[in-house]
Amino acid sequence: MLSSVLDGHVTIESRQPELDKLYLEIFGEEDEKDKATARQSTSEDNAIIRHMLYSKNRDRIKLLWDGSTIGYKSQSEADQAFCNHLAFWTQRDPAQMDRIFRQSKLMRPKWDEGKNPSYGERTIAKAIAGCKEVYKSPPPIGENLDDIMYEGVPLDQQIDHITGEDRAITEEEFQEKYGIAYGPDFKLNLPKDHFLMRYMAYGYDVSDGYPEYWFIGGLHALATVNDKKIFVKLRQMSIYCNLYLAMLGKSTIARKSTISDKTEDLLMKVWPFLINAKVPTEFSPEAFIEHMNDYPHCPWIRDEAAGVLNLMKRDYMRGFKETLMTFYDCRAVHRKLRTSQRKNSVTDFNVDDPYLNILFATTPESFAANTELIDTLSGFLARLLYALPQRPK
Repeated sequence: MLSSVLDGHVTIESRQPELDKLYLEIFGEEDEKDKATARQSTSEDNAIIRHMLYSKNRDRIKLLWDGSTIGYKSQSEADQAFCNHLAFWTQRDPAQMDRIFRQSKLMRPKWDEGKNPSYGERTIAKAIAGCKEVYKSPPPIGENLDDIMYEGVPLDQQIDHITGEDRAITEEEFQEKYGIAYGPDFKLNLPKDHFLMRYMAYGYDVSDGYPEYWFIGGLHALATVNDKKIFVKLRQMSIYCNLYLAMLGKSTIARKSTISDKTEDLLMKVWPFLINAKVPTEFSPEAFIEHMNDYPHCPWIRDEAAGVLNLMKRDYMRGFKETLMTFYDCRAVHRKLRTSQRKNSVTDFNVDDPYLNILFATTPESFAANTELIDTLSGFLARLLYALPQRPK
């Protein structure tokens, strides 16, 4: 083991100061200005990366950052797409675009192939030429909070913290889990002070649930408090603003229950009488009609609707979906129901002024298992508005 040690010596001692001196004699001392410039560039690059991953296009950008080419015919198309994002966020700075691209998992030897210009330089130039708008960074106010929070934290850990992921999802895992490249982009052309925009911003602070779910929750709240006051009067009928809404997504990780619970809490605080008016958790068809007779304007919120959908398939619930479709159209329902077998009494129930709003949440698998083709042919499923985001969170 000691055969490599010089003759006359039996140990290898630490000589770092001597090595440092030798390094300086050969290579010279690194310019402090260069060090400061490098640190500044790294800080600015990391800030741009964080901004991109907080943006509305964060899902697409994160997949490209992780080297995924899902949705593109080739890696070259993915390279160009990522550079198009970088051109916007870096304000068309080719040097910064190059530095950030090299940190992504799209980086490969081809990037430096070719001369004057290289493949990477051509890709960056094309992105800059096609970039019509750039990110308008806010003026600096003191120290950047993110720079303080992430000081000394490796970039990959910063990204994991922002995206809430312990690791990047692979292309194979994404395709296996979701079956498609992306869901449609979710965009709203509403003023920032609109209730739905504010409600979604509130949701962003409360949980990591999909914005589509918070949008659905906000729609349910608006439809409920509208209370049949707004409508479009047509020649043959009037169209009201009640909604049947369905949030579909994976259990636990989608945060559907959080959104439905928060939406229900909001409604109960605004209108405390809804505590009694909301549809009970358990009921029979007769009890449902009786409830609508007492509270014709009511919300029905179920954070796990699989059980209700399954009950609707039972023989004793036959005709219940048709009743729901009648309520959806805000048309009157009249029933003679036997409410007490002991008394053998029959009671007339007249729901003349119905206004029912539904907010269901369940998994796509449960929804599919508890619905049938007839539900589509009858028009029942067509009366629901669905939120089914399929991109990774």
